[in-house]
Amino acid sequence: MAKKKHEEEHENHERWLVSYADFITLLFAFFTVLYATSQHDISKAQEFQRSIQKAFRSYIDFGGLLGKRLYDCFG
Repeated sequence: MAKKKHEEEHENHERWLVSYADFITLLFAFFTVLYATSQHDISKAQEFQRSIQKAFRSYIDFGGLLGKRLYDCFG
């Protein structure tokens, strides 16, 4: 039985495309956040602030004493 020649694998020359796509996605997210924060709606800004504080309070010490102390300092 004859041995088969192993063909060399095709070298991928488009590896840069994945990095480029990641970069463009991050730029899109960055400018979307910039646009969203440029809107001057006080009630939405206060709601956003409360939700962020609540999220960090529950994340740190699961809303225990440490989270309450942090809320008292910043809220």
